[in-house]
Amino acid sequence: MSKLSIYQKIIKVMEGVSHLQKDDTVGSGKNSYKGISDQKVKKVMREELIKQGLVMFRTKIDTEVISREYEAYGDKKVQHFTKVKATYKIVNAENPEESIEIESIGHGVDPQDKSAGKAMTYASKNALLDTFIIPTGEDGDKIHSDDIEQPTYKVDTDNFYKIANENGYDNTKVSKMIAKKYKIKDIKQLNKDQYEEMIAGMQANPVKKEGEK
Repeated sequence: MSKLSIYQKIIKVMEGVSHLQKDDTVGSGKNSYKGISDQKVKKVMREELIKQGLVMFRTKIDTEVISREYEAYGDKKVQHFTKVKATYKIVNAENPEESIEIESIGHGVDPQDKSAGKAMTYASKNALLDTFIIPTGEDGDKIHSDDIEQPTYKVDTDNFYKIANENGYDNTKVSKMIAKKYKIKDIKQLNKDQYEEMIAGMQANPVKKEGEK
């Protein structure tokens, strides 16, 4: 019996795993969405790769890390964003000289030290799903960008009014300024840019108290 080429084995894997159902919920509340877990993908694919005599491993990884400081509720916080570009090799175990290389990209965000691990997990999972063209359910291309609910900015009202009062603006005056400038009735409706613009404006133009020059 003749040995199968690496491409024939890849086809065998595709025949063996025709679909993977999403089994995980990412996030919480209104912004949560369905996804497929790394554990499920690797468990199913590992069994099929062993069955077909294929070996897959990472040979190269390029990493980019961006750290951003921001303030929330008066506290300074840091968010780490990691992007990885990984190269994987798939080798035919029956003929080790026969192999192919694939590339995959992964992103991860975390306030501590887990962003790199998250990014590498996504890269390896997506490499398996994309290489063997495994559908997982909902088609993202069928969702119009206008139909995706955008995350809202949560205004720190206590900090906002504290800064306003320190610069001579009472709550009523601030509310009127917001209504006139942005045509909104509630401070909680401010987006991030509007919030920062208001803060900067009050700090740059404090209201002088009677008797002050």
